[in-house]
Amino acid sequence: MLAIAILMFPPALATAAPGWTVGLQELDLGRMSQGWGSPQVDKSVGGGPLSIGGRKFANGVGAHAAGEFAIDLHGAARRFSAWVGVDDDAQPPGSVTFQLLGDGKTLWESGVMRAGAPAKEADVDLRGVQRLTLRVGDAGDGDGMDHADWAEARIEGTGLRPKPSPYALDLSKLRALNLAPKTSWSASNPAGDHLAANAEYLVRNGKPWIMVSGEMHPARYPSGQWEEQILKMKAGGLNTISAYIFPSMHEEDEGVFTWTGQRDIRRFVKLCAKHGMFVFLRVGPFCNGECINGGLPQYLHDQGVKVRTNDPRYFDYVRKWYQQVGRQMTGLMFKDGGPIVALQVENEFELAPFAWGFAGAGGEGHMRVLKRLAIEAGLITPIYVCTAWGGAPVPSGEFLPGQGGYAWIAPGEPSPNYLFTDMHNAKQAKYDATQYPVANIETGPGFFCYGQYRPAIPPESSEAIAMMMTARGGNLLGYYMYQGGTHFVGKHGSTGTFPSLSYDFQGPLREFGQANAIYDYLKPVNYFLSDFGDLLAPMVVALPEDPVADSRNVTGLRYGARAHGDSGFLFLNNYQDRVQLPDRHNLQFELKFAHNSLRIPDKGGFDLKQGESAILPFNLDLDGAHLDYALAQLFTRTQTDDGRAVYVFFTPEGMNGQYVFDTKTLAGVKAKSATVSKAGSRTTVSVQPGTDCLMQVKSKSGREFEILTLTRRQALRLTRQDIFGRRRLVLSDNDVVASGGKLRVSQIGGAKLGFAVFPAPKATLVAETGHLAHPGGESEGVFRYYTIQVSKVKPDIQIEGIGGAEVKITSSPSALAGVNDVFLRVSYLGNEATLKRDGALLCDNLFNHAPWEIGLKRFREKLTGAPLVLGVTPPAPIVEIVNNQQVNSGAPNLAAPKGELLVGSYEVTSAPPAGIANKGYIASVTVLPEYAVWVDAGQ
Repeated sequence: MLAIAILMFPPALATAAPGWTVGLQELDLGRMSQGWGSPQVDKSVGGGPLSIGGRKFANGVGAHAAGEFAIDLHGAARRFSAWVGVDDDAQPPGSVTFQLLGDGKTLWESGVMRAGAPAKEADVDLRGVQRLTLRVGDAGDGDGMDHADWAEARIEGTGLRPKPSPYALDLSKLRALNLAPKTSWSASNPAGDHLAANAEYLVRNGKPWIMVSGEMHPARYPSGQWEEQILKMKAGGLNTISAYIFPSMHEEDEGVFTWTGQRDIRRFVKLCAKHGMFVFLRVGPFCNGECINGGLPQYLHDQGVKVRTNDPRYFDYVRKWYQQVGRQMTGLMFKDGGPIVALQVENEFELAPFAWGFAGAGGEGHMRVLKRLAIEAGLITPIYVCTAWGGAPVPSGEFLPGQGGYAWIAPGEPSPNYLFTDMHNAKQAKYDATQYPVANIETGPGFFCYGQYRPAIPPESSEAIAMMMTARGGNLLGYYMYQGGTHFVGKHGSTGTFPSLSYDFQGPLREFGQANAIYDYLKPVNYFLSDFGDLLAPMVVALPEDPVADSRNVTGLRYGARAHGDSGFLFLNNYQDRVQLPDRHNLQFELKFAHNSLRIPDKGGFDLKQGESAILPFNLDLDGAHLDYALAQLFTRTQTDDGRAVYVFFTPEGMNGQYVFDTKTLAGVKAKSATVSKAGSRTTVSVQPGTDCLMQVKSKSGREFEILTLTRRQALRLTRQDIFGRRRLVLSDNDVVASGGKLRVSQIGGAKLGFAVFPAPKATLVAETGHLAHPGGESEGVFRYYTIQVSKVKPDIQIEGIGGAEVKITSSPSALAGVNDVFLRVSYLGNEATLKRDGALLCDNLFNHAPWEIGLKRFREKLTGAPLVLGVTPPAPIVEIVNNQQVNSGAPNLAAPKGELLVGSYEVTSAPPAGIANKGYIASVTVLPEYAVWVDAGQ
C-alpha cells in the first residue's frame, strides 16, 4: 500500500519549486504611481523612518496618495501581508485608504486611516491571482500630507517570482466613428480638389486630412521678408498658415483703408499660394491678439457704438469691414482656386473683455449674423471657425469649435495640458464635442514676457504640448504664435496693448525671423501629422483605467493611445511644465484587443528620459508588411528614384531602436547598421540609427519599401524639400528652405555651410555664391553631403560703451553687404532693453536671462546718420522659469551664456563695472552675420 501511495502522489510535489518571500521594497518601484514625491525604500515619503501610530518598521515602502502599483504574480503567489497606515511624519489633514485588488476584484480594504492612528494588518490569500494591484486613495479630501506606508509588505509563493506589471491599455471596445458628413462644410476648386468634414476629421479629396497651421501676422512683420518666413514655415512641416487681419491697422481713420506694405494682405495670401501653403484667415472684426481694442478702431467707441453686440450700427461696421476684406481676397478663396480654406469670425466671444472692458453679448444669433455677413462679402470657405473655450457660443452645425492651450500664459500651477484626456468626449458648456472634429487652433509653443512674468520657454515643453493636443484626439493643430513679430506702429502710435513693442512669443520663429530650438522640436509632430494624417485622423483616443489626473503627480506615467481597430499609436509623455519628472526605466506595455493582446516590447523594457515624449506605432500596415510594433517614432516619408516608398523613423533619446514584424507577411528583409533575427512568428530588426541605417523590406504581397532610421538629433535637423527635380530629404545643422526647385542654406555666424541630401541627386550641384567643395557630394551614409565656404564678412559696425547702461552703435547700409542679415546678440543685466534712434523706439526686450538677438536688415535705412542706441533700465524683481520650475527672484544675476564665437562673428565685451548691484549694464554685444547661399542642380 505504501508503494501504491507513492505512485499516486502528484508528481509536481515530488519536485516542488522552492518557496520564496519577496519584500515590496525589493521590486522595481519605477512603475508605482503616486500623487506627490517618489516611492521610498525602507523610509517614509517624507524621508524619515517608517512609523505608524508610534510603531517603527524596518522595511517597506513609503508612498503617497493617490497611487497605484500593479504586480504580475503569474498565479504563483500564496499570500500578501503588510502593516499599513499614515506615517507619523504626516501632519493633519493626512488621511488615506488602502486597497488590494486581485485580477480587478477587491480582496481587502482598510477604510479611512488618519495620521496618528495605529497600523492595520492586511493578510490576503493570493492563490490563483495573476495580477495584484495595490492602491492608495486620498479618502476624498485631497492629497495633502497623505503619507501612506506599506510597512513590512511582502509576497510569498513558489515558482515564478513577482515583477511589476506592464502598463495596460484596453483597446477592445473602442468607440464607433461618426462619419456622417457635414453636408454644408464642403467645397471644390476648379482643379477638382475637394474639402469636406465629418464629426471626426476634415477630408481632402476623399481622405482624412489634418490641418497643421502656424500663426503669422503680416502687419507685424516686414513685408519684404514675408516670403522667406513662409518658406521656413513650410520647411518646419506646416501645411497651412493662419493669420489675423486687425481692422484698426487697416482703417486708422474712419473710412480710410490701407492695403499696402505690411498691410498688403492680398500679396501675403498670394505668396502662401505660391509656395503651396493653405491659409486659415481670421478676420475678426474683434481679434484680441494683444491689440488695442482687440483690433477694433477707436472711433467706434468714440461714437458710442455698442461693439460685439447686435447693435445695428455695429453690424453696419462689420458689413463694411468684411466687404473690404472680401474685395482684397477676390479670387483667393478655395472655391476659386485660391489657398483660403478656413475663416474665423470674432474671437473669445462673450468671454474676453478686451474691447473697452466688454466681452460681447448676443449669443449664437450674433455669430450667425457675422457668418452671413462674411458670406455676403464673398468670404466663402468650406470651414468656418469660432473659438469655443471658456463657454463661448457655438451655433450648432455652423462652426468648427476651436480649442487651444498655453503652458506659460501666466505664473501658477503646472498645466493640465500635459495630461491624457479625451477631448472628443469632453463635456463642453455650450456645444456637443462629439459632433465636431477636435480642432486645437491655438496651441501655444511659447509665450511672451510681460510685466514681472518672464518665462524662458524650454523646447521640450513645446514638443510635448503639440504631441498632447494630438494624443487627446486633436485632428487640427494650430500654433499661436509660430512666427513672432513686432506690434504695428501707425499714425496713432503702437497698436499693442503692452508698453513694449515686441510680440516675440518665444515661438519657433523669433521676432527677427531666426529659427530656434522650438522650431526643430516641433518637426516630429508637424511632419507626422502632415504626412500621415490620413492614418491618424480616424483613430480614437484610448486611455488607461486610471490615467494620471494631477499635473503635480511626478511618479505616474502619462500614456495613452489613438487606435482604429487593432492598429494605432502609443503616446508617451515624460514632460510637465514647472515640475521635473524622473527618467523612466524598463517600460513595458500590454495592449488588449478584442481577440488578442500585444506586449511592447515582447521581452524586457525600454527607457524614456526626463522631458522626452514619444509616439510609437503598433499593428501598422507598411505596404503589405505587418509591423507589430516599433521602438522608434514615425517621422516623414519620401520615395526612391524608382518609386519605392521610404518611411523615415527616428529613435527617441535613450531608446533602443527596434522593429518587430509578423514574419508571415514578409518576403525578405535586408538592413544596414542593424541585426535581423527570427523567433517564432516574429522577425525583429534591431537598429543602430544614423544616416546609413537603411532597411529594405519586401512584403509577401510583392511590394518593396525602405525604412530609414535616424537619431533623434538628426530628425530634429531634417526637412523634406522639393529640390533638384523631385522631393528629397535634407539633413543639415544649418537652416534650409526651398523655392523653385532650388535649396537655400543659411547660418547665423558661420561662413562654412553644409547639407546632406537623400535620395542623392544624379547631377552635380552649383552654388550661386561661395565655393562648393565636391559638387558631386561626398558619402554620408545613404545621403550625399555637400559643403560650401563663403567669404567671411566683418560688418562695418562700431560699438561704444560696453559695460554701461547705454551703448552706441554706428554703422551704414554697407554693413549688410554680402550677407542675408546681421544680428546683434546682446547680453545684459536689467529690467528692459531698448534699441532707439534719435529717441524713437525701434524694438525692445524684457529681461529673462536669455540673450536678446536683433536683426538689422529691417533697419537698413536707419543705419546711416544718427547712431543706434542700446539702453537698459535697472533690474527689478521678476517671476522667471529656472530648470523648468517657477521661482520668484529679486534682482537677477547675469546668466547669459557666452559660448564659442562662430566663424565670421566678433564680440565686444567688458567686465562688469564695480558696484553693479541694482544697476543695469550691457555685458557684451556680439555681431553675427547671417550667410545664405542658393544651390541648384547643374546641367
